[in-house]
Amino acid sequence: MDSVSENIVTLYCCMLPGCAKNYSTKFNLRRHVTVYHLKKTHNQCQLCQKWLASKQNLQEHMRMHSGEKPFSCSKCEMKFRFASQLSLHKRKCQYQDTDDLELKIA
Repeated sequence: MDSVSENIVTLYCCMLPGCAKNYSTKFNLRRHVTVYHLKKTHNQCQLCQKWLASKQNLQEHMRMHSGEKPFSCSKCEMKFRFASQLSLHKRKCQYQDTDDLELKIA
């Protein structure tokens, strides 16, 4: 007998007129409404006046203005503004090392 499994996904939708945003958590929906519709945030960039959803987003945004790149690769010393960029780069570096090993072995 084949068993059928159902995947139920709950989405929290913004109900304000003209907004079609959907979120996977209530927290994210509340943050969206607070920041974008009620304009209640203290996370505004003093250089370009852009509003950001969180203090962390503001800190990351400020790196765009300052040029700061605090994350560096231990293999090639390339620098990145975001940890996620470094993580993607490390995967590439790892694969490049693997390719080099395969070439040396062959």
